[in-house]
Amino acid sequence: MATRLSLQTKLEEILGNKNVYYEPPENYKLSYPCFVYQLDEVYRRSADNIGYSIKNRYQITLIDRLPDNPARDKILQLPLCSFERSYKSNNLEHYVVTLYW
Repeated sequence: MATRLSLQTKLEEILGNKNVYYEPPENYKLSYPCFVYQLDEVYRRSADNIGYSIKNRYQITLIDRLPDNPARDKILQLPLCSFERSYKSNNLEHYVVTLYW
């Protein structure tokens, strides 16, 4: 199972900067463009009451002032990643994906 810190590193690589935040507090000042992510679900497979496969699903939001950030397409190229929705809030573009990591 991959770690959350390996996901953090991969998101920083995709974005090209360190503006990647795991569950930031509401009053935290974000720098854009950025990824904000959180654990969304833990998928556990078991047999004979023993867990043998655990996958974490993360909800990842790309936030940027520009509507066409190339990081959006880069993250969608990762295995087990799917686009959920997009919306605009406070003049910022938000792209939400889910990723099993």
